Amino acid sequence: MKSFIISAVISTFLLNCCTGQSQKVKIIDNYFSGNLTDTCNIYLEVQKIGKEVIPILIEYIDYDRKAEVGFHNPYSSTIDELLYKNYKGIDAAYLIEFLLAKDTIENKEIKYEGTQQINPFNIYGYGVIVKQNKSELIKKPLTYNDMKEIKQIYKSWWGNNEKKSISQLREEWQQNKSILKDSNFSWL
Repeated sequence: MKSFIISAVISTFLLNCCTGQSQKVKIIDNYFSGNLTDTCNIYLEVQKIGKEVIPILIEYIDYDRKAEVGFHNPYSSTIDELLYKNYKGIDAAYLIEFLLAKDTIENKEIKYEGTQQINPFNIYGYGVIVKQNKSELIKKPLTYNDMKEIKQIYKSWWGNNEKKSISQLREEWQQNKSILKDSNFSWL
């Protein structure tokens, strides 16, 4: 009888873990497939899920779908091409950086530009990735091969850091300010 109870407890635990993981993947998948109605919710969900969402998001970096990405200033039209003709996977990389930047954004005051609220989830100016040639930023949409390269950078970073606590990852992010820091890419 005792082994039956232990077996039932383990089965229930495993079922809950798998269901939780499945739910996490579903939330992320809904966002990237365009089925999430409130896009601000994705930021809150990522913070709720925590560190476990990082490998899921890494898998979406080379997601082969172009869509609106980043943050748009309603008074600027200078980089629309980067925002509207880029890969949705940029958002996956951004969400990883966002999770790590939590301490930076928690006490950020909400600002307004005219009557438009500036997004409090904005940790980089436009929230898009561009190629970088030495110190020159190339302000053009990325290619699919670029996205694969960016995914590899995040995968490598995760492989070196997955055993660290979320607080340690956040502390290191505060010092470096980006996983892309020493690459051919930069956040804009």
